[in-house]
Amino acid sequence: MSMNNHPAVIWFNENSDDKSTGIEINNFDYQTLKDMAICAGADDCGIANIVSTALQDEKKEILSIYPETKAVMSIVIKLNRENVRCVSRSVSDLEFLQGFEAANSVARKLTALLKAL
Repeated sequence: MSMNNHPAVIWFNENSDDKSTGIEINNFDYQTLKDMAICAGADDCGIANIVSTALQDEKKEILSIYPETKAVMSIVIKLNRENVRCVSRSVSDLEFLQGFEAANSVARKLTALLKAL
């Protein structure tokens, strides 16, 4: 299903003032965006439309920083379970730091892929 045919997008297009701002909504579908994130190195990702009720508490803050936001993406990076559970803090801290670095790397690659379009 393409993003333009999704019921939430149809509702948003019919009920938003977005058309009057002159901002065009790109014709991405969520699966394409998810595939791009996985190609950039993510283990998985989740994408939510900004008008989703699940984002109701965060929406105002997100839009105050990035007013043209249409959706948010969560990048998933798998961590080594045994290292996270390790009683030695330095081992578990290192695992989390490597996860953060991997997520940042994926975000940079994904940004480059999107800019190239």
